[in-house]
Amino acid sequence: MDLTTPWVAGKKYLVECVAPDAKPEADISLYKDGVDLTGAMSFTTSGSKDKLLNTHAEVTVTALRSDHGRELTCHANNEAVSQPVMTTVTMNVYYPPEPPYIIGLDRDEVKAGRLLVLECVSHGGNPLATLQWTKEGEVLSTTWGEEVVGQKSRNILRLKITPADNQAELSCESANIVSLSPLSITRKITVFFDPEELTLSGSLEAVEGQVLNLSCHASPSNPPVKIRWWLGYKELNNTIVKMEEGENGGMTTTSTVTHWVSREENGLRLTCEAFNNGTHFSKIQAAKLTVYCK
Repeated sequence: MDLTTPWVAGKKYLVECVAPDAKPEADISLYKDGVDLTGAMSFTTSGSKDKLLNTHAEVTVTALRSDHGRELTCHANNEAVSQPVMTTVTMNVYYPPEPPYIIGLDRDEVKAGRLLVLECVSHGGNPLATLQWTKEGEVLSTTWGEEVVGQKSRNILRLKITPADNQAELSCESANIVSLSPLSITRKITVFFDPEELTLSGSLEAVEGQVLNLSCHASPSNPPVKIRWWLGYKELNNTIVKMEEGENGGMTTTSTVTHWVSREENGLRLTCEAFNNGTHFSKIQAAKLTVYCK
């Protein structure tokens, strides 16, 4: 066999053993890890001198990934030796790695601003796998390390999560030189993020008995925020809420409140409160109400 070129799992190879210049001709046996290789064919040719014979034995072997590191042994024996003459080679078989898996992403929901430390691991393979991280098809990292004793490759990715990562697909691919195609694992992440702005609009001045119309708008967030209104310590419930799609897969929230003012409410604090149960976010905008009496 060619000792310099590794075998590839699944392919067939011809193994030949030659016992030269024996008298009488040698009897050859071939073994893989001590197990007799059946189907071997033997024939003789003339040796280098008269009456000496060369014995050739050939067998076809299908390389298995489990054969890597095993020994092929040839025994040659005749009446002139008390023990068989042996030669041994160690099989070097290339085979693909196992599919990768991800450590460190326990949930698909991640809050913006968090630093994710993710580890992609692929076991097995000869040679060990090369690993790369991608996000939406863009390569993020091709730096991996090999643990020969543990027979695995690892690629550690540090990723600062932003709202733009919402619904992004993170993938890790493993392959080696005999892989037909890369094996991959993909996780789609949902990013929770808070609104950057909360805007209170409308006139905060009115004559008693008039209707006050105010609007509170929260910029995109995921999940969308809820908005509550307060006048002093009293909650105002006469509201209309509208939600619309915004940037990065978030939603804007606009709440409009209608309220008939009374002179007793002059100087009270009007508060718009936005809160998000998904991120435990809360933000307020407040202003003083001015009521003119007739």
